Amino acid sequence: MRNYILLPVLALIATPAVARDRDAPPPQQPPLDARAAANALNNPMVQNGVVGLIDALTDAVMETRVGPMAAIAPNSDIRPNDTLDSMAARRNPYYRDDIHRDAKETMATAGRTARAAAAMSDELQATAARVRRVLGTANPN
Repeated sequence: MRNYILLPVLALIATPAVARDRDAPPPQQPPLDARAAANALNNPMVQNGVVGLIDALTDAVMETRVGPMAAIAPNSDIRPNDTLDSMAARRNPYYRDDIHRDAKETMATAGRTARAAAAMSDELQATAARVRRVLGTANPN
């Protein structure tokens, strides 16, 4: 079921690249702040917004008509008027609920992961400083 989540996420990632004017310079991005990203990913409003976007993208993709494939795949369960949605619903009537639940769980995991990564960044910087000190004393040149 998690494979269904991949399509909307890929579409979301690709959309800014497709929408941008090819002649326009790339927009200037502020420096990435891991703690701000972690805070956003842990904000229930942000999580619900992303899950809502995933639901909407899923709806858009799942309305793809696949019925014409029935003619070239006569031994399949594709019916002439099928969409991806109708096929998925026949296999699992709760597939949309599963996608929604998986998206919520994925966002919660992303938030926890980002928070842990932000917390680790200070420690990793301290470790790098210790390693540089050791290397500096081992090779005074």
